[in-house]
Order: sequence, then C-alpha cells, then structure tokens
Amino acid sequence: LCSYLELGSLIGLDMHTDRTLELIEREQFVFGKHLKTDWNFPKVHLWKHVVWYIWNKGAGHNYSMWPNKKMHSSLKDVYQDCSNGKDIVVQV
Repeated sequence: LCSYLELGSLIGLDMHTDRTLELIEREQFVFGKHLKTDWNFPKVHLWKHVVWYIWNKGAGHNYSMWPNKKMHSSLKDVYQDCSNGKDIVVQV
C-alpha cells in the first residue's frame, strides 16, 4: 500500500524533472516486486507506461477524460431533446 501511494503521489506532481522521473521508475520497480502479478488492470497498467507518457505529453494533470465527458454532455442533451432514440440515422 505504501508503495502504491508513493507512486500515485509522484505521478500526480504538477511538474516533473529528470529526478522525479527517475524516482517514479525506481518506485515502479518496488511496486512491481510487491505486486507479483500481471500489471494488466486499468490504473496500474497505465502506470507501467507513465514515464513515457510524461516525457511525450507532459504531467498527468494536463490531460484526462473529464473535460471530454463534460463536452459530450451537451451533445447528449441535444440528442435526447431532438430524438426518440429510434431510427437515429433517419433523424440526423
């Protein structure tokens, strides 16, 4: 649990340096030893590639699905107001 929280805290930093990325990689190794199973479940699988993502896209707080979901809510509202939910192709 301690390693999981440490890794989450490091990944969640607003800004990263070479040192913080090195700390993330070290903590991933520690966490992986404690996990001793496949990393193939959503959040932990993302952490497997997180250093690459940070190098290429920036700090993790700069991107998420939440802004996208909010944008789509207005489209959903229009769809629900203008459609009966059947024969969508004909209505659009």
